[in-house]
Formats: sequence, C-alpha cells, structure tokens
Amino acid sequence: MTRLFTTGLEAGTVDVFDAVLNAPVASTVQKRTGAYSLRFSAASQRVRKLFVANETEIYARIAFYVETLTGYGGNWAYLCGLNDFNGHLQLCVVAHQGSHLLGCIVGDLTDPVVDSGGSLPLNAWTCLEFYLLVDNINGVITLKQDGVSLFTFNGDTRDSSVTSVRTLQVGASANGFTGYVDDIGVNNDAGAVNNSWIGRGGVYPKYMSGVGTYTDLHAQGHANPWDCISEVPPDDADYVYDDTVNQKSTYAGSVLTPTTGTIDCINVIMRAQLDAAGTGNIARLIRSNGVDSQGADVGLDTSPKTIQEIIETDPGEAPGTPWDIDAVNALQAGAVVR
Repeated sequence: MTRLFTTGLEAGTVDVFDAVLNAPVASTVQKRTGAYSLRFSAASQRVRKLFVANETEIYARIAFYVETLTGYGGNWAYLCGLNDFNGHLQLCVVAHQGSHLLGCIVGDLTDPVVDSGGSLPLNAWTCLEFYLLVDNINGVITLKQDGVSLFTFNGDTRDSSVTSVRTLQVGASANGFTGYVDDIGVNNDAGAVNNSWIGRGGVYPKYMSGVGTYTDLHAQGHANPWDCISEVPPDDADYVYDDTVNQKSTYAGSVLTPTTGTIDCINVIMRAQLDAAGTGNIARLIRSNGVDSQGADVGLDTSPKTIQEIIETDPGEAPGTPWDIDAVNALQAGAVVR
C-alpha cells in the first residue's frame, strides 16, 4: 500500500481518526468537496492519525478553510504536522497570525522556514500539500499551495535521533486555528501507485442504499437491510446482523458527484460490534465487475469499532487496473461474518 490515509469525513464521524482531542466534529456547514468536513471551533482542538509503520518519506494534502488564527506569542499558529513515534515534531506547517504568511517549522529548528509568496486566506478554501524526507543531512521539505510550490528546504529534518514519522496531526494543543479541514490524503513513496504528490482533488462519498448480490445478513430496525446501514452519521439503533461464519451481504449504492476525472483509491468504512461478550470477526467485502474481493478478518468486541480499508486498484479488472468512475458507481460493498 502507498496511500496511508484518506478522509473527507464523509462517514459523518470523527471515528476515522485514532485520537480526537477537545471535540472537533464532522460538519456539513462548510465543505470543499462531498458532504462533510472537519469543524474546528477552538484553537486547542486537534485530531491524530497513526500510520501502520514508521515512514521516512511522506506526501500529504490537506484543504483548510481558516476563520481565525491563534499564534504563539501572537505570531505563528499551528495548522498540521508530522511527529515521530515518540511524539517529537519532525515537520509543522504554520501560518502567521498577523501577516498570514505560510511557513514550516523544520525538525529541531525553532524559527519557521517561510516564503513570502504563500499567504493563508481567511474564510476561503486553500489546498496545502507538503513533502517530507526525514534525514539529518539530506532531508527535504517542500510546501505547495493550490498546486504552486512555495519553497523547498534541504538539510536536517529530524527533531530527534529518530529518522521517521508515525503520526499526522491536524490542529494544535493551544496555538492553532478555527475553521474547517477537508480532503486529507497521505502517501508514502512505496509501490506502483499513490507514491508521490496527491494533487488538489477531493474525497467524495458513495453511500450504500440498495440490495446487492448477497443477502444473508438480517435487518434490525428496518424492513430492508440496506436501510439499516445507510444513516450518516451512523446510528447504532438499527443494523444488520448474523452469527454464522461466512454469511455475507453486499449492497448497491449511490453514484459519485463527479462525472469525469481520475480516482486514486477507494476507502471502505464499516462500523461493527458483537452483541454479546465473546469472540467474533468481520471482513469487508466488495464486488466489482462480478468479482468478489474480501478483506482480512478483523476482531470485534462489544464496543462499536470503525474499520477502514484503502483499496488502490480495481480487483474486478486486470491486476493493477486503476479505479474509474463507472466502476465505483457500479461497486457493491458489504461484509462477511468471520
């Protein structure tokens, strides 16, 4: 895999992050693409995403709609950053509270590297992309705004002896911003796809809302099983269920809003739990072009769990074939009891 994380908050929940601090929320009020974005109503709010492994090269895209900036000592406000597994900051993207100048705090440097050509607009969407190569000698940081490169830094990009990053953080513990965030994507440099700059695209939802090929799972709360899984944000009062291993259901869904364009990947999101103490697993199931693709078993307990899996190429076509809009529109998605 090369796409490490992607979200446009289209599930209507912040559960797609590993940590949510001081209660930022999914919101429909102001969004760049799709139906939702992430609302920061206080400068102390933040979210974190933990990568599966330590990474030395990262490409990231985050769209910001900033209303106010709260800078340390009246100066630099934290927008987002990358930390190592000890929590040390390897890269911090910042904006000046007074001039709105964009910059980066690099590794163990105390002053931002800035470029006067980049200014963060207030009350308007802007797309920031950044690249980080962590190294104490040959490290690199490049910052782009709306597709235009603002600057590149070469040198020491470590904050400690750790030559890697493990966590993306958006928002700050104190000196941050109020506003909205949307269309987050993170790539590393591995693999054949999604191994470089992400670009200024967005994240669009496909909500499952109709009968599919497989119909084993039972409805609770509605007559039609697909009506039990279609709420956004999720509602745990109605659901589909089964306790027989290998029983499965898939569901048809809505079509994408864009009618043209390229698709880098899809992100399948499920919410599941056991209805009684014990053990049990679930696996995601998608069906594309008549071909089933089943994910790995995921263990469940009696608390709801949000499960995400990024699928970068179309399993219903020849290996390595990218997704296209028609394929995603026709895609069925569901689950297998394991």
